[in-house]
Amino acid sequence: MNKVVVGRIVNTCGLKGEVKVINSSDFAKERYKKNNILTVCNENGLNKELTVASCRENNKFFYLKFKEITSIEEAELLKDSELVIDGDSLKKINDDTFYYFELLNMTVVYDNREIGIISEVSDNGAQDLIRVKGDSLNVLIPFVDAFIEKVETDNKKIYLKNLEGLL
Repeated sequence: MNKVVVGRIVNTCGLKGEVKVINSSDFAKERYKKNNILTVCNENGLNKELTVASCRENNKFFYLKFKEITSIEEAELLKDSELVIDGDSLKKINDDTFYYFELLNMTVVYDNREIGIISEVSDNGAQDLIRVKGDSLNVLIPFVDAFIEKVETDNKKIYLKNLEGLL
């Protein structure tokens, strides 16, 4: 199975087993839809499929209730776990559109030199943003045509343009 991380459980919420999730999926509402199956994995060997019973969003967090988790004690065991899906189940998208996980760890090239890697991809509402981290660089860049020259998924490189003033 080709695993794709779609979120991280960071805390519990309430007494009935709801969990607080930081989303890392580009299609959160689709991923956390009622009756969807998510695999919960952590460093302690947990690897369990859970069924979404409900989902709500508040302040950039998602709050999920799983059918199999009925108490805060059970939910506590899920803290610091990743939510993953089977990458092979993802829909094909256009050639000029990318899933967030495809962009992560790509080498970023600007003005014929490597300036860093993409460490994070997020959506600020207006557009997607990529966080580029390098030796002395940590910057958010809008993932829009004005700044993206080309993306080479095979070579894991992204070429930027017109960054005067952003760096």
